[in-house]
Amino acid sequence: MKIAESTLTCLVGAIDTMTPTEFSKAPGTYFTRNRKAGFKSVILLSIGALKGTTFEHSRRFFMAAGCSPDMAPSQSALTQQLQKFSSDAFPTVFHHFNSQFECKTFEGFQLLACDGTGLAFNSDWDYDCFVRGPNKYFGVHMMALYDLGSHKYVDAEMQPARLKNEYETICLLCKRQNPPGLKRLLVADRGFGSYNFYVHAQNTENSFLVRLSKTQAQSIAGGAAQLRKLGETFDVCLNLHLVRHHRKTQYLHQDDLASYRVIAPYTQFDHLEHLHDGAQYPLGLHQS
Repeated sequence: MKIAESTLTCLVGAIDTMTPTEFSKAPGTYFTRNRKAGFKSVILLSIGALKGTTFEHSRRFFMAAGCSPDMAPSQSALTQQLQKFSSDAFPTVFHHFNSQFECKTFEGFQLLACDGTGLAFNSDWDYDCFVRGPNKYFGVHMMALYDLGSHKYVDAEMQPARLKNEYETICLLCKRQNPPGLKRLLVADRGFGSYNFYVHAQNTENSFLVRLSKTQAQSIAGGAAQLRKLGETFDVCLNLHLVRHHRKTQYLHQDDLASYRVIAPYTQFDHLEHLHDGAQYPLGLHQS
C-alpha cells in the first residue's frame, strides 16, 4: 500500500472512532438527520480542503466519492454543519490520527521544535483577529510543536492575532506534553525564553534547549560582568531562586544572595502569585 493510501486509511480510522453524541454541541439533536454533509463527511471534507473556494472543493469531494456534482451541499450548508461541532472535535481527530504513527527518539528523547507563525483569513471572523498596519487583514497566530524525529506535528495552539502571547502559549503546550514513560526535549529559538517557561518545563519533567539573546543570557548569569567572566565559551550549571521583590534581608539563603533573580511585577510568572509576599521558587538551569 502506498504511503498516501495508508495515511488516508489512518485518518479515516481516526474519524470512525468518533460519534455525534460525543462531539456535537447538542447531542441527540445535531447530526441526527440524513444529510448530504453528514458528521464524518464534513470532518474529512474540512481536513482535506485544497486550494480554491469551499464550494469548488465540496464538488470535487463528492465527485471523488462517486456522486454527481449537483449532490454537493452549498457553502452555507457546510458552514452550518461546521458550527454544530464541539470545540474538542477536530483536536480529537488530530491526536487519534497522530497516535497511529511511531514516535522516533534521539538518545532516548523525543525532540520537539516549537515555533509560531501568522495565518491570514479573508474574512471578518472576529475583531480580535484584526491586524492593523499598511496591509490590514484578519488572522490568527498559531504555535506548534513539531517532532523532529518522526516528522509530524504533535500539538498546536491558535490565538487571535491581536491577542497572541507566545510566552503563555509555549507554557500551555509544555504542560500538555506529559505522556508517561517518554522523555521530551523542547527546542525553541530566541523569543521563547522566560523563567515562567523554564519552571513549567521543570514541573512537567520536560527538558528544554532554548537559544537566548544577549540580554536574557546576562539576566540568567547575574549581569553583564558575570557573563563576561564566563568567557566566550562556557558550560555551567546554575541553581537559582526566583522572587518578586528586592528586599534581600527577607531572602532565605543569605549566604547565597547571588543565586537570586527578581521577576518584575508585570512579568507573567504562574508559580508565585498565590504564595506569601516573601515567597521564592527554586530553579535549576544548565547554561552554555
